[in-house]
Order: sequence, then C-alpha cells, then structure tokens
Amino acid sequence: SEDAAVRIATSNSADSINNSLKDSFATKYPQAEVNIETQDSGVALESVANGQADLAAIGRNLTAEEKAQGFASVTVSREKIAVIVSPENSYDGNLTIGQFAQIFRGEITDWADIGGTPGAIELVDLPENNDTRQAFPNYPVFQAAEFATGDTATQLEQDSTEAAIEQLGENGISYAVANDVTNRDDVKIVTMHQTQ
Repeated sequence: SEDAAVRIATSNSADSINNSLKDSFATKYPQAEVNIETQDSGVALESVANGQADLAAIGRNLTAEEKAQGFASVTVSREKIAVIVSPENSYDGNLTIGQFAQIFRGEITDWADIGGTPGAIELVDLPENNDTRQAFPNYPVFQAAEFATGDTATQLEQDSTEAAIEQLGENGISYAVANDVTNRDDVKIVTMHQTQ
C-alpha cells in the first residue's frame, strides 16, 4: 500500500545512491515512509536475514558465502572510486591504478617518486569493513602482491569519507566513492589513468 514503510540497511559507500532512491520512491509513493539505517555491509545483510530490514544496499559484490546463505543481488549502478588529496597538497600529476596500489602497500613512499614535491606520502586508509576497500582485491594490481598496507598507512576506525578528508593534511592520500567527493571544495581528486 502507499502508506507502507520500507526499511533499507545501507553501508556508507552506498549512501549517495540510497538517498537518490529514497527521493525517487518518495516522489512516486508520497505516503510511503522510507527508513534508511547506515551499517557495516555485513551487518546490513544480517538485518535483512533477521527481518529488521527489507533490503540491504551495499557498495560491493556479495561473497560466495553470502550467496550460499540465499542473498541475491540486483546491481543498481557501478560506483567509480576516486583517489583524493587535500587542496593543500601540491600534487597535480596523474596516477596509474598500479601506482596507487603501490602507495597502498607502502612501496611508493614519497611524492617525488610520482612527480610531486618531495615529502612523505601518508595513506589514510579506511577500515577493513569499508566496501570500497573490500573491492580492491578484485583488481589485478592488488593481486600482484599481498593485500596489505605498509608503514605509510594510518587506518581509520570510523568508516567515514568525512573522517578521511579531515585526516588528509598536506601529505595525505585516500580513496572514496566518487559521487561522495565530486562537488566538494575541501578535497582534490587525483587524475588517474586506468592502466593496469
């Protein structure tokens, strides 16, 4: 019915999509109530399994184990990943995905190594339950070596784009869902060539 409530359990990386879906649904069914609760993607799936949510919106593919539990996925869109630095960071070069993987692993440690002003690169890493981080092992460049960060990384406890941006400083580099950072003036998106 038009006055029904829809409960969506969502991960942080799916927020921009969910708010768009919520707006579209509300336009079509103005009497309906849409409740969105942000959770870790694993917890969001558990919420569906135990009846606390009607659907889970997550920013990664289902694992084989999750599919075996009976979860089915419907692809809404493919989110692009943005590599970000602070506007205070003077780096204005182009990165390859391979170079970003090397920065992630701590193999490239100085901005001068990628054509920037000399200075230590500081990776602001998102928590292990972040959907974008969980997607990295699917890329061949992250399969070339052990999936782990190096000494240059600081891992955030909070799964938050806001928290990552706040930590960037002059030498920090991080990653986010592109839609979440595209129109912000407190972050600079690093141009990437999609070469493996």
